[in-house]
Amino acid sequence: MSFSIDVDTIFSYASQIVNALMPIIALTAGLAFGFYLARKIASLFKGGFG
Repeated sequence: MSFSIDVDTIFSYASQIVNALMPIIALTAGLAFGFYLARKIASLFKGGFG
């Protein structure tokens, strides 16, 4: 038995999936980074540099 796997098709499907998920990933990363920055700035105003 031989299986013919079309690598181009697989990569095009993977590319479509990644492109569909990219806004969600970017939004999540942006929110996490925003909360991290807000916490850092708040700690600086409180006098903590940790």
